Amino acid sequence: MSNKSNLFKEGLIRGIGWAFGVTIGFVIISTILVIILRSLGGLPVIGDWIASVVEATLSQLAKRTPVFPQ
Repeated sequence: MSNKSNLFKEGLIRGIGWAFGVTIGFVIISTILVIILRSLGGLPVIGDWIASVVEATLSQLAKRTPVFPQ
């Protein structure tokens, strides 16, 4: 019984530590990415790129999707 309890506690502590590490890592990487984007001219660079991808996707869908009369 004691072995299962210790195993559970150890797993719980490791899980909390892993989640904390992932959170801190994500914050650091996100911060660096925002700093780089800001130095390149801001987020409109990414917004324009996403808009062009969406436009290309919609035009391809319009070409491939048959139009059925209603």
